[in-house]
Amino acid sequence: MPRRTTHITQTYDTATNACGRLLRVDDGTGYQIFSYDKLGNVSENIRTFAV
Repeated sequence: MPRRTTHITQTYDTATNACGRLLRVDDGTGYQIFSYDKLGNVSENIRTFAV
């Protein structure tokens, strides 16, 4: 059976109020985007699946 490799890309600190926080994760299944409020809490988490 062939070995599967997973490539994951993580993007940090490019959104409003993100200040060093994780913004986006891309992997073989799709991507996930995080938004933060002024206190640094996750205010939105969007998950998109590749079909």
